[in-house]
Amino acid sequence: MGRKIFITATDTGAGKTFVTANLIRLLLEQGISASAIKPVASGVSADGINEDVEALMQAQQLNNPDLVNLYTFRLPASPNIAAAAEVQQIEPEKLVRWCHAQAEKVDLCLIEGVGGLMVPLNETYLVSDWISDMQGCEVILVIGARLGCINHALLTLAQLKRQGITPAYIIINAIDESDISMQAETSLRPWLAPTSQLITLPNKARSSDFSSLLSRLLAEA
Repeated sequence: MGRKIFITATDTGAGKTFVTANLIRLLLEQGISASAIKPVASGVSADGINEDVEALMQAQQLNNPDLVNLYTFRLPASPNIAAAAEVQQIEPEKLVRWCHAQAEKVDLCLIEGVGGLMVPLNETYLVSDWISDMQGCEVILVIGARLGCINHALLTLAQLKRQGITPAYIIINAIDESDISMQAETSLRPWLAPTSQLITLPNKARSSDFSSLLSRLLAEA
């Protein structure tokens, strides 16, 4: 089975898709056998495709959303609510099995989550449960640098620790031109595990910023 990296975040809009799309684009440019998937998505555009799914399709030059996504619901809401609106339900075993199947096709599979750790996928299953069930999966935590992000980050790290998970990389994503990202980096560093690497992406990050992260990832393969 190929290497799996689960990309989660402190909350919605932190930059999971931005990070995932840039990483997969660079991986493929380097000729590495890789894929990026967004198994669960809520909310669609006028053409019926979720914007995050579409971004990952474009990054991989794919035309079929089924290669990237398993569950998409029209309502832009928590997956449990969006699924219920269509009289559907996410099946955890099916979800985990599908993710493993995609990872078997490549050497490196990026799995983008949905929202933060405590987002419900159904009445009894959270994103945190999904990560736990993805055995052998590394974790990247993306933090959107905005007011409140330090609290969100520490809560997320505490939950991961309870699950026995230490994120390999913690990425502070500068959403705007403020200095919150530097404040977050200074505040979070004392709380991080020695094995977690902290990376701050500047606002409007360029390919070179992701090239450095990619080099580190591949060095650990």
